[in-house]
Amino acid sequence: MVRPDPVAVVGRREASRLLPVEYALRARPGTGGHRPVRVGTDHASVSGDLVPDDPRDLTADALTELLSPGRPEVVVDHVAVLDVKRCGEGAASTADRVVLELTYATGAGDLPTRMLLKTLLLTARAPDAMYRNEVRFYRDIRPGLSVETPAVFGHHYASDQGRFALLLEDLSRRSARFPSSPDELTVAQAESLVDLLVDLHSSSWMSDRFDGDLSWLPTHLDGGMADVFGLIGHDLVADQIERHPAKQEFVDRVGRSFDQLWELLGVAQRRLAAVCRCYARMAR
Repeated sequence: MVRPDPVAVVGRREASRLLPVEYALRARPGTGGHRPVRVGTDHASVSGDLVPDDPRDLTADALTELLSPGRPEVVVDHVAVLDVKRCGEGAASTADRVVLELTYATGAGDLPTRMLLKTLLLTARAPDAMYRNEVRFYRDIRPGLSVETPAVFGHHYASDQGRFALLLEDLSRRSARFPSSPDELTVAQAESLVDLLVDLHSSSWMSDRFDGDLSWLPTHLDGGMADVFGLIGHDLVADQIERHPAKQEFVDRVGRSFDQLWELLGVAQRRLAAVCRCYARMAR
């Protein structure tokens, strides 16, 4: 989605070299300490301790509570943990994934018995804004879109508790493939991704909702992860390029240095912001 952005300078900011898991927990310059980078709060209707540190401690009552906002008639009788993919193991990035098998006592209807719980076990791996935005996408934006996404059955976010949970369709049941950045795509696959982005953004282009129920929506220059990437984004990406030869190969193919590409990114973002403001004035 695109909405008007305030003009902001996006260029290289000096920051220490940080491991990916640590970068969100550093203080901004001049704050005199280390603290999480948080952006607002958004308490869900369910309890803050809904998701335990150990997935083996998940209870049927907790899953019933997670499902209850959208399916108040559902009662989970038993939950079994089939698999756990933790952040840092190579199969998960900034959240952990737990595959669950549910047995229902009542009200299951068309709910699947196999679900995937995307959550945080023990501690956050990124700024709160990243988890909050994902929950809000499925809660506030996804219902009005025609694009394909995993079905979501429950969501939970409480920043003061450091808790986040999405109860999702297990896409492995549909033999979905999860490529990484070095994997090649066919032309048809690339075209389908572009078509999806067109559908996503055109569905709300210059919508009045951006001044209403979607006023929380961050942009590439304002809100959400913008502060984090503005502060340490350059060094974070540079560290990734240094660690992973495949990422360096992407930069080499462009024929420019990473610093040059970073500066060009800032130019493109500011120009896009100006275009959005122009369209906004025309719409009024």
